[in-house]
Amino acid sequence: MLISSCGGSEDPIKLFENGEYDAAFKLFSQQAASGDVQASNYLGMHYYLALGVARDFNRAAALFEIAALAELPNAQRNLGIMYLRGLGMEKDFHQAYGWFFAAHAGGNIGSKEYLDLMVDNVTPNASGIARKNIRQKIAAHAAASLLPEPTSAH
Repeated sequence: MLISSCGGSEDPIKLFENGEYDAAFKLFSQQAASGDVQASNYLGMHYYLALGVARDFNRAAALFEIAALAELPNAQRNLGIMYLRGLGMEKDFHQAYGWFFAAHAGGNIGSKEYLDLMVDNVTPNASGIARKNIRQKIAAHAAASLLPEPTSAH
């Protein structure tokens, strides 16, 4: 996650953690454009928290979804939060639960408390359906990623 430039390297995560949001945003944008899903998650946090950019929940949710579908647990938790609170999308407890479960299964410790919070909002049967729906979304995304790029006809 390092970017080299003119004899130096900059780590956008360190820039982000040090509050250098404009510089971090620029580097994360470059990396996300190249398909780096961790960078997409960090860009989502920029938009969610209005760090160096105007707050934009729709953009944050879209960026979190890119990384969540690529099975990045932190992004899955972040997307779950967006569904739970109805930020950038309609509130949907089942989607939220499914993403929190995927995040927890992937090792995101913080998602456990969200799963516990959702106990009153999602029945056991609905939680199973939510988990299945998210697994199917992730699988469909993975399958689509394996398809060859379309060629342009001349």
